[in-house]
Amino acid sequence: MEFPTFESRRPWTSAPGGAYVPIYLLAKIRGHEPTPSMVMTYNLANHLLIALFLSLTIFFFLSWQLGFSYFNSFLFSTIPIYLDLFLPGPFWWHQNAYAPHTAVILPFVLVIFLEVIRPGIRNKFLVNLLQGAVIFCGFLIDWLFVFIAIFLYLYKIARAEIPYKKFPEFLKKSTSFWLVPIAAFSIYGLQLYIFNAFSKMWSRFVYRTALSEEGQEYTTNFFTAFWGDHIGESLGRPASIILWLCLLIFLALGLHIVFQKLLKKETPEDLSKITLLIGLLLLPCFSLVYFFTNTAAIHKWMALPFSIPFATIPFVLLPAAFLVFIGKNSKSKKQFLTTLVALTMIVLSGVYLINVYSNYHILFPGKTQVFDDKAEAAQFILRNTSYDEMVFSPNFQIYVYPPQLLQITMKRVYKVDSVSQIQAQVKNVEGDFSVDIFLRGEKPKIPATLKDLLPLAYDVIQEDNFLLYKIKSDDILNLKTSPANL
Repeated sequence: MEFPTFESRRPWTSAPGGAYVPIYLLAKIRGHEPTPSMVMTYNLANHLLIALFLSLTIFFFLSWQLGFSYFNSFLFSTIPIYLDLFLPGPFWWHQNAYAPHTAVILPFVLVIFLEVIRPGIRNKFLVNLLQGAVIFCGFLIDWLFVFIAIFLYLYKIARAEIPYKKFPEFLKKSTSFWLVPIAAFSIYGLQLYIFNAFSKMWSRFVYRTALSEEGQEYTTNFFTAFWGDHIGESLGRPASIILWLCLLIFLALGLHIVFQKLLKKETPEDLSKITLLIGLLLLPCFSLVYFFTNTAAIHKWMALPFSIPFATIPFVLLPAAFLVFIGKNSKSKKQFLTTLVALTMIVLSGVYLINVYSNYHILFPGKTQVFDDKAEAAQFILRNTSYDEMVFSPNFQIYVYPPQLLQITMKRVYKVDSVSQIQAQVKNVEGDFSVDIFLRGEKPKIPATLKDLLPLAYDVIQEDNFLLYKIKSDDILNLKTSPANL
């Protein structure tokens, strides 16, 4: 209640808030505020859809665009499912932490899926409409979509979906493509304007991109922090080497295709398709990390987008490129070799997953007695307080970060050691409310500076080792403090 206005609650302006719109709508439909279990269920449903659409993306790409048999396409399409579901990073984030960095992954996959099935769909308008809607939502969720849009635009130019040789049509289709991101960012810009947050947004931008000295303090050991720790914990220790190899192979394939065209030699069309798809999956992730280097060095969740290229490129698309590159044999031999490669990749990816899955305990540290004790105290506060109460304590605190305890109490607990500190905190709070003094321990020691408050309590609640003294706010404000209580 001490933060009655939206502005006083310090709205988070570092990225658009579109990730929370589905949670809000679900809460309105259900008729009550979001609960942790509801958010977790939605997050897990997202994860299941991500794995499903990754699988479908591979299946349709191999069968529709490369001409693989449905059987071999199916074999390859099973690999992204179990990799994305059970690699430690996706496994943890999609279960326990719903935020923009998890919410953006499904739109990322859907955009790729729609682009892959586009050649096989007659109604291109419908595909464009759906893809535009997904891009619009993606831009309202996370900055990752800026880089997805850039490389999707280049992908469309390379595939002649946006014909660069015909300038009027190029201008028309380019304008149509970029109107969607502009519309999404206009909403975000309007929100920043309403809350006068442009200056705050800019300061966060220069910090997160390490353009400021303060931001650069965290990037001195960037490569080890991100590629060694974050990627290692989320995708396995070999993943950083594998992802960099994927990037190098992509660059080698790209250069090969370019030189072949310059020499006017024929390049297998299927190889070009695979190379472009690898770039579309991989380059946005690398760009995000090396643009927001401060964020990538600090936050483990910046490794999460790499789960998408990791689940599709090394064990599916690169083997497919190998099959295309070695050329065509007789149909029966080609089918057999493709099946053999697919089965080999299933085994190799399975062995990899078995070896890195045990790393999940790094992200799932398990229970600790210290946290359990704090959670028990938070549960006590939740049961015995209401909205119009402010809680103070000489030996306990619940701050905004980390949010685990705050989501239990739905209420801050301020650590104080004098009456004057409480008075300073509550003097500008409007309305009638209670000031609660929380104590814990078998024989809690009450600081001398707070003893004058306890006789003023109109209610005292005790459960096990927890005590809560409830005092009317007017009694607190009218109390004259002695020099000892200042």
